[in-house]
Amino acid sequence: MQRNHIQAIRIEAALEKFYNQENGLMNSSLKKDTMTPWQNSDFEGGELTPQIPGYEDSSFADFMNYENTGMVQGTFLAALCFKYLATHNPVALKKAQRTFQGIRKVYDLSQSIAEGFYCKPWGGLTDETSSDQYIYTMLGLDEYYPLASKEEQKQIRSMIVSMARFWLNHHYDWKYYGRMLHWRESRFISFMALALKYGGGAGFKTELEHLILRLEHESVTPFGSTISENLTTHEDGLQYLSICPESALSTFLSLETAMREDLKPRFTEICRDSLEYGKISLADDGTVYSMLTRNSNAEPFHEIPKEQTRYVPFRYQSPIYGLHGPFRKGGMQSIMFARFVLAYEEFEPTEQGIKLAEKILHSTAEKHLTWYEDPYGIFPDEIRWMTNVFSGDAAANWLWCYWKLRLQKQIGISDT
Repeated sequence: MQRNHIQAIRIEAALEKFYNQENGLMNSSLKKDTMTPWQNSDFEGGELTPQIPGYEDSSFADFMNYENTGMVQGTFLAALCFKYLATHNPVALKKAQRTFQGIRKVYDLSQSIAEGFYCKPWGGLTDETSSDQYIYTMLGLDEYYPLASKEEQKQIRSMIVSMARFWLNHHYDWKYYGRMLHWRESRFISFMALALKYGGGAGFKTELEHLILRLEHESVTPFGSTISENLTTHEDGLQYLSICPESALSTFLSLETAMREDLKPRFTEICRDSLEYGKISLADDGTVYSMLTRNSNAEPFHEIPKEQTRYVPFRYQSPIYGLHGPFRKGGMQSIMFARFVLAYEEFEPTEQGIKLAEKILHSTAEKHLTWYEDPYGIFPDEIRWMTNVFSGDAAANWLWCYWKLRLQKQIGISDT
């Protein structure tokens, strides 16, 4: 743990580089080699755009710098709250206050779109958002609330209720990467539970009960976080398992607040299946497999052989989607899964989650706080920049896990 404490100091210092002093927001990623924000010249040809309807002429650098700002700021806020509770260091509280103000800045900017809207700030106001940007932010606000001033608490109550009402009023319909999407309704269970917690009223209770009942009759999970949901069989009989342990955390966060009120069997079933899916994705070095394969149900999964690599340029959302081969996902995925297993210990304490989270923290630390890695040298030159992403999600969730562990274990390490 002493080694992890040293890493925590370094990672928090790295996250300080995410603050953009000109606009007050946090970047969601930096260039790993220089720890600086992205510029358009960093990409192949220097002419990439997000290729998102309505934003085709926008700066791809702005997209990279702010795509997950809400998730990073919300997670960092929660981590700083845990640090303050564990150490009583007033600097941690000041940083939490500053991070809250950054969230307020995005929220206030977004209100010109709709009440309760919370945008992805790709260099400024957009009409783009996602349910995961919301939930990480709302849970960060929930952790900060007991430490906040009376005025901040008033703001948080209003924000959380309005953010939940936004989705309810829009019937869970909103754009995602430029295309109108009806979001899976079970993703909003925690939204309604949080709105109830902060005085939202009977309408949210009714909707919460409706969403839980719907989930109990669905075979799918809120974010597709089980093996069965990610397994496909090709015409040649080979099975392929698409890997995304981040989805296990997103699923859990969709349910967590409601689980604290009533741990229904369906909630537990989903979390156990998500644990199985996430565990199979972890490589020994702290990275995550991108795709696993097997010949039949009777065989174990294994990584795709290097000789099967192929790449078809694919610009929409992410060029990585066109690469089929044994590349790896970095610590953004494994660390977010560590947060899930650690948080789930609250509901089914076994100590296994704590041990697994500690192992992941130890194996990732600063080395794998990344989006993607290329251990077999298969990335084509035009997307090699994607191995140079220092992930704010990875760093913030690493600190979330570290300080949550400190609180749970009450380990006496001086905060210097």
